[in-house]
Amino acid sequence: MRTSLISILIIAASCLSSCSNNGDVAKELVENFFIAATDSTASVKIKDIYPQFDSLGIAIKRDVLDINDAIQKKGDTIIVSGQNSYTGEDGIFKQDSVKFYIHKDKNGKFKIVNSEGLIVTPTYLKDFAKQIDLKNNTKTDIEKNKLLSDLNGFYRSIYIDAYIELRAGVKVSYWDWETDYSNEPHGQAWIINNTNLTIRNIKYNVKYYDRNKQYISDDNGNACSKLSPGEKYRFTFYSTHVKGPSSANLSIDFADSNVDNIIASKQYTVADFNKYCKDNK
Repeated sequence: MRTSLISILIIAASCLSSCSNNGDVAKELVENFFIAATDSTASVKIKDIYPQFDSLGIAIKRDVLDINDAIQKKGDTIIVSGQNSYTGEDGIFKQDSVKFYIHKDKNGKFKIVNSEGLIVTPTYLKDFAKQIDLKNNTKTDIEKNKLLSDLNGFYRSIYIDAYIELRAGVKVSYWDWETDYSNEPHGQAWIINNTNLTIRNIKYNVKYYDRNKQYISDDNGNACSKLSPGEKYRFTFYSTHVKGPSSANLSIDFADSNVDNIIASKQYTVADFNKYCKDNK
């Protein structure tokens, strides 16, 4: 009986030692991942640590990495978590909770097979997901990347449709220009809103050319701050920095919020998103 108890204790101690060693290896792997991801001269290569990382299409920043002492295990997978602190491109200090799933490959080498907290959802996709009532509990980065890729593809496709609708619905109905006694061009234009929505912050651009049709300069400005459905509006421009042009082209452009308003008016749903995903497999 005593011999049996001793054997059990020895086996248990051996397992604890093995788990501890594997945990240390896993922690070191995570540290090496951040080194490889933030230092192009590092001897370790990120593809040898996290084979699917490049498919995420993200850049990693790190100032301070705090790895938790506690290591989790789920089956044969070791889970390492911690905090990644860094200064973002916007100059704001950030702190992300990160988690890494580590497993042995067929050659017995530990690899990161998935992660959490590396991918940040862009604000416009957060807003769009809420707009179509997309509820999602995906946490791991590989699955989240697939979802965001599909969602972005859907958003871009309907964004293009909405932009084309906006360009077709708000037009310059007439414009003309001339030069004054100083040979400086000035003119006027009428724009009309044939959409069912109020369009805001319309801008204009005039390109000037000489008699040889060579580009001289641009004139940019605000055409109209608000144009209601069916409304026609006249604006003027005076290009004092341009001298003696022979020809000109005028175009108008719009704030992105107008496109978003058109998208919102279509009342897209999760069903539309799922259909897009099915049609684009």
